[in-house]
Amino acid sequence: MSSGGGERSMRCPQCGGALKEVFQEAIYGRVLLLDQCGGCGGVWFDKWELLLLTEKAAAELEAVDLKALRTARAHRAGDGKCPRCLYRDLKVFNDPNLPDDASIKRCPVCCGLWLNRGEMTRYARFRAEKTAALGKGARRKNMILADRPGGPPEKGAPLVKEADLHTLRRLQRAIKPMGVDGGAADHDPPAPREVLRDGAWIVLQSLVRYFW
Repeated sequence: MSSGGGERSMRCPQCGGALKEVFQEAIYGRVLLLDQCGGCGGVWFDKWELLLLTEKAAAELEAVDLKALRTARAHRAGDGKCPRCLYRDLKVFNDPNLPDDASIKRCPVCCGLWLNRGEMTRYARFRAEKTAALGKGARRKNMILADRPGGPPEKGAPLVKEADLHTLRRLQRAIKPMGVDGGAADHDPPAPREVLRDGAWIVLQSLVRYFW
């Protein structure tokens, strides 16, 4: 967003031209007031503004006058200074949320960002691909949960079902079939197939708790 009236006009750090206010569509139904160079087509984003840019707005910002663009590149050279702070050099900014193939510059003081023509759509495309990848990962996790015995856990419920007391007692009897006094146990030992099933279920629960 540009400065108020009466202040020094903002200059393009790329070609030195004057930055003009432009309105563009933002996500969540908002509107952005940005500063764009009418010559080279670069855009200044105040802190956080780039995060609100839509793909449609990025494409519209890239559609500049090619004749003016060639003139700006041939006859002007910017000073690389922050158009907001005026005297601070812009630095190339690397961040996981920005595309590696875009040379986006950032002011170390006001944290605004400068994007040359071509970098807006590159950023918008990168963000869309990253969002799609995150959504795909979430869907895959839901599919894994749905494939588990009993389906996905209810909201607020534990991830695994606790072993009931009856199952634990049967497993204990299988491990120690004789009573303390050397006589027969109070109950007949369960069938081997049931013992294996119950034991496997308890081991599975322990593994799920450990690795999940």
